[in-house]
Amino acid sequence: MNDGLVTQKSECIGFFYSDVYDYNGETIGLERTKREWEVNINNYDHIFNSMMTFFEISTLEMWPGMMYAAIDGIGEDLVPEEKANEWVALIFILFIFFTTFFIMNLFISVIVDKFNEEIKKRQGSDNFTDE
Repeated sequence: MNDGLVTQKSECIGFFYSDVYDYNGETIGLERTKREWEVNINNYDHIFNSMMTFFEISTLEMWPGMMYAAIDGIGEDLVPEEKANEWVALIFILFIFFTTFFIMNLFISVIVDKFNEEIKKRQGSDNFTDE
């Protein structure tokens, strides 16, 4: 470990001590806490997590936070470093552009198809009433 900082999951063992404060904000002692390695639920450590993360990004739900977390990521079971992979933002932007374009295209094509079906039905019913 460098300077007592945890840099990877294998170093996240044991306990650490943090200050305990009273209601006035004054330190009254130390609290012993067990170290825990927590991973963001939206990650790319496993294929299932990656697929779920990309699905959530395609819905445009909270995608900037996921993009910043991916930019800070340096590898599986390693502590993130700020702005370690800035080029990842390009992947996010391209992914969002193409998924949004695809979904919008699909949505519009369904609407146009239904509109054309309705026009054909009305034209067909008009022909029968004229005769």
